[in-house]
This record gives sequence, structure tokens and C-alpha cells, in this order.
Amino acid sequence: MSDVIPKAASVPGIEISDIRYDSHGYPVPAYLARPKKTGRLPGVIVGQEAFGITDHVRDIAAALAGQGYVAIVPDYYARTGEPKPRTEIPAILSAIDRIHNPAILRDYQSAISHLVKSGLCDPKRIGTMGFCTGGTYSMILAIEQRDLACACIWYVSQLTYQQLNERKPYHPIDRAGEIRCPTLFIYGTADQVWTKEKVARLEANLKKGKSPSTLRAYEGAGHAFLAPDGFAYSEAASRQAWPEALAFMRRHLG
Repeated sequence: MSDVIPKAASVPGIEISDIRYDSHGYPVPAYLARPKKTGRLPGVIVGQEAFGITDHVRDIAAALAGQGYVAIVPDYYARTGEPKPRTEIPAILSAIDRIHNPAILRDYQSAISHLVKSGLCDPKRIGTMGFCTGGTYSMILAIEQRDLACACIWYVSQLTYQQLNERKPYHPIDRAGEIRCPTLFIYGTADQVWTKEKVARLEANLKKGKSPSTLRAYEGAGHAFLAPDGFAYSEAASRQAWPEALAFMRRHLG
């Protein structure tokens, strides 16, 4: 199996580091990948998959840096503790349930502020790319952050929640029409999260809100099909989807 996304260590002309940045007094741990060149560059807030900031997620951030973007991956498990072990779905679902969505939204918005205040990024050219549960948080950022340049959202895991509460105050699918930035939703037709009913509901809400969003389905692909070490990896779908995602980001971020 050849790599659709190169390993982080093999990407030339970039710098990678583990950092912490301030979010309303909380030091958020994050992974940062950036081009070595200086100047205010376009930036991407990367939403990690549900397994955490894995090697796959680091590879994605490094690949984006190789394309000229400053990519930052805030750790949305940091405030409540990672699932242990992170390889077991029940532990992961329990950890996700503990996450306070409004706090993570603030952390993502603070990541934008960090990139701008540190002089790394052009404030008018910052977008997001998220995967799985990170796709959920990229979607929430796109709903709430009206000046976001674009959003590329891969197989959102939580279009809806089993119940709403202070940690999960709304179903992202119901506010999809509020997205104002160009947005590309990517999913596979064999993804059990993306049922026909939810796809129709999402399309209806996007249309009702006149959101500049597009849905792109990959035939036969399952959930998290881009992850090479995952249970549903599809090399064929990945080889189509990744270049299309990069082209989308290029159109809107430069």
C-alpha cells in the first residue's frame, strides 16, 4: 500500500512542533506544522480524528504545511482526558461525551487568534479541515465563526447527538444552514453514520440557509476511509478525495 499522504518526516521545507497556546487562561496543547518560509501565510485549524492526534493526523498537518499552510491541531481531549485505551470504541465514545463543545469552540477560535497574533497567518486566509469527531468541531467552527475562509469537513461523526445538554447544546446538522463560508463535506456512501435520512436532512438545512456548501460522496467508502491504519481505509477513495480536498483549499486560501 503506497501512501496517499506522505509521512510527516518526509515532507521537505517544513517545521513541526508540539506547542501550547492560550485559550481564555487554559494552555491548549497542540501540534503545529508550518512552512519554513516567513510571512503571513494561510492557516488551517485541523480537527483530529476520534483516536487523538495520531501519526495519521500529524501526517495530514505536515502535508498541509508542505502545501504552504500553517496547520495547527488543537487537542480536544486535553480538558477532560483522553480515552484510555484510545483504541477501544466504548472508551472513545465515553470520552467524546465528556467533551464540552462550547469550550472546544473557544479553543478553536483561540487557535485562530494565536496564529494571527503570532504573525504566522493572514487573518483573512484561515480555514479548517476536520476528520471524524474533529470534523464535528470543524463544522461547529464553520457555523459559529463567520469570518472563516473555508471548511473542508470529512465524515462528520456527530451530525446529531443522542441528547442535548450543556456539553452538547445543539445538533450541528440543525444549524448547518448558518454556515457562511465555502464548505466541502466529504463522506462515503457506506458510512453508517451518514444515513440517507441524515444526508437529506443536511442537504435540506444547507439549502434552506443558502449556505455555500457542497456534499461529495465517494461510492462504497466507509467511515474514516482516509486513515491508512483504520478499519475502513479505502485507497481508491483516498486517491480521489485528498487531491480534491487540496484543490478546494487552494481555491479558497490560495
